[in-house]
Amino acid sequence: LAVEDEAGTLRKVGRVAVRAGRTVRKRLDLTPARIRVAVRPRSLMEGAVAFLTSADSGEAVAEERPLPAEFQVPAGAYELHLRLATLPPYETKERIEVGYSERRDLAPEVRLVPLEVQAGWASPPARVAVYRAGSREPAGQAPLGRRLHLEPGPYDVRVSDASGKSGWALGVVLSAPASPVVIDVPPPP
Repeated sequence: LAVEDEAGTLRKVGRVAVRAGRTVRKRLDLTPARIRVAVRPRSLMEGAVAFLTSADSGEAVAEERPLPAEFQVPAGAYELHLRLATLPPYETKERIEVGYSERRDLAPEVRLVPLEVQAGWASPPARVAVYRAGSREPAGQAPLGRRLHLEPGPYDVRVSDASGKSGWALGVVLSAPASPVVIDVPPPP
């Protein structure tokens, strides 16, 4: 059984068995679904936002809201988009389907490893660039002293200072998220 909403979209509301010669009455609860969104670990919620798009058309259904967020939407299929205020910025999306009057609590676990880089030899302003091991494109960049959040894996870390000196820490392995990983990049030879 489908019902047309105010926007003219057909929404599934359930199943009804109808036998020939019989009248069937069904009470429909068309209360919007309620979706509450957070993220784990909670330390990543500061500055994080979520929004919803239609899974079919990609059109925005609910505007960007800070986490924790709550959305009320008609039954349907959606893409939940999360954007975290990390360095580098982290974005993810997840397809969800909800029915009328359904309540859904979502708190996806984000597996990012916090990385703090130190380089006592570097004269300000110094910058950090972190590369996936063997890659030429940085996976993240930040001013020295700012925390980066990266996916687990092997990385090469470069610090470049104002005088043009660069130091490297090669083969830094970031594993399961826990407390921040702190590395000290040695001065250039």
